[in-house]
Order: sequence, then C-alpha cells, then structure tokens
Amino acid sequence: MNLAILYNLDLFIERTLRAIIQRHNRWQSLTMTSGSLDQIFELKEGTPQLLFLPGRIVNDQLVERFYNLHQLSPQLGIWIYFDFPQKIDDTLLGGKPYLHSLSLPVSVRTIDRVIDQAPSSTEEDSAMMLLTTVLVKKNYQVIYQRLPELSRLLYEKRTDVEVDQTAQTFLTVERLTDMHDQKQVEQLHQLVNERWSAPVESQEEFTLWLFEFLDAFFQLRVTHKTPRLAPAFQFINGHLNQQITAKEIADCCNFSLNYTNKLANESLGIGFHQYVQIRQIQLAKERFFFADGNVSEVAISLGFNDQGYFSKVFKRISGQSPSAYMRTLKRREG
Repeated sequence: MNLAILYNLDLFIERTLRAIIQRHNRWQSLTMTSGSLDQIFELKEGTPQLLFLPGRIVNDQLVERFYNLHQLSPQLGIWIYFDFPQKIDDTLLGGKPYLHSLSLPVSVRTIDRVIDQAPSSTEEDSAMMLLTTVLVKKNYQVIYQRLPELSRLLYEKRTDVEVDQTAQTFLTVERLTDMHDQKQVEQLHQLVNERWSAPVESQEEFTLWLFEFLDAFFQLRVTHKTPRLAPAFQFINGHLNQQITAKEIADCCNFSLNYTNKLANESLGIGFHQYVQIRQIQLAKERFFFADGNVSEVAISLGFNDQGYFSKVFKRISGQSPSAYMRTLKRREG
C-alpha cells in the first residue's frame, strides 16, 4: 500500500486531496497537523511516497530539511501548495527536482497525474527505508526489535552500490540528529565499509555484525549529544563479561543514581540495566554461533552465575530460549 502525507494543510485542501487519493487503488492518505517532518519515517502505516504541504510554512530551513528527506527517501515526491501562482518562490524551490509546486484551485486531473507517476516502493527501497526508520528512532529497544527484519532485507544486497547508499543513509541521519563532528563522520564511513565488506557466510552471522554496527552508531549519536555519558559506554564496553550495576555506571560518570537513570531514559529510551542486558544477550548469541558453547558455559562467561536466570533474560529479550536459539542455528547449518 502506497502512502501520501497531508501535512498541515488547510482543511478544504486536505479534504479535497484525501477524496482524490481514495479513488486510487493501493493508495491511502494520512493527515498530520503537527510534529517534525522527520516523524514520517516512524509511521506505523509505512514510509510515504508523496508529501503535500502548504507554501505558507516553507522557508530556507525547511527547504534544507527537504533535502535531507530526499537523501533518505529518493522516491519521496514533495508537493507544495501556494495560494496563487505568482507567490511561488523560485529562489527557494528552483533547481531542486525533488520539490514541486501546485497552485489553487485544486485540480483533480493534476493530482491524478501526480499519483499515477509516483514510484511504488521496491524491496531495495524497503531496505533503505527500514534502515532510516531504525536509525531515526531514539529507542534502543525498538532498534533491537527491528533487527531481524532489517537484516533479512539487507542480506544478499551488500554490493558496492548498497555500501554507498547505506553510508549516505547513515550520514544523512547524522545530519538530521545534529551530529556534525568530522571525526564521527569518518568513524561512520569506516563502520559501514568494515561491516559491509566483512566476509559473512550466513544471514545469522550478518545479523550479528549488523547489531554491532547499529550499536556503534547509536553510541556515537548518544555521546555526541550527551558527552557526559561517554564514560558510561566505555565502562559498559569493557565489562560485558560480568554483571554491571547501575551504581557502577553512575560512579564512573560521577553522577547520582537517579540522574544517571534520567539521562539513560532520555538518551536510550530504556534504562542502562536493560541496555546492558540486550548487549549481553547479543554477545551470548555470538558465542553460541562462533564458539559453539553450551548454555552453562556462555552464562558463566557473561557473569550469570544462575543458568536459569540467564535463560529467563535471554528469552525475554530475544523471544526464545537459549536452547531454542541453538537448535535454530543447527537447522540452518544443516
């Protein structure tokens, strides 16, 4: 199903466009009256192919935003309604092929043509758009939950072109999330090339690499916005083989426990305790995959003295028990 966003339009225009769009098969419309345009990548209805908005809200800053949206979603058509033809500002829209202007009155024939010519999403678009959606999200748990689907879409597509597209996606999201540090940009380039050029022999191995990649990107974004959390991530990265308490994380940042929890929830969408457990369970999967360890050995290697508790945490986070995960690996190998 294709999607058109009707953003902050006057009621008459919005109702007219909605009625026209409803006449087309496999098209739906969604009205947005507030919120950032970046939110169009987080909609449960999917990623839109068309965006309609009024010329009265367009300014230099928004046009720059349009460029970032276009970089993330090249198939997105952006159509701007102006009250009268003479009010169309060519200095803002000129030379930007992804921006289109419309003028009142609303022409049914024109909108029909816009819809008919709009590209439908391909599987390649879906992979890049899901990657965008995952990166724009500020909740680490959501990133982890979407990992299997993202891995499935990206696996087998690690060509040179896909590497370039993926790098561009990360760097555009970096601009949308206000990361401008050149060193971090270089690190992102290096991460993309390392992960996509690494020799992997199965989708499961690719999923393990992809998680490590997304986690590194998430850490870069969080520590850029909140540098005071950098010691927390450094501590966690160096102590995943043991049980880590929230107090230890707070102490290494010289924060109170309550303030540390507040920063974690603002930056991660979850507490540090849950973040650490996700990292440890993913590390456990790596050890099951690469070292063929048993449940007891892997649990102890990660600081879980109680195998039953380890299995409980593993199932809560991954959706299956360690034994079930290992059986899945063996079936895929067979």
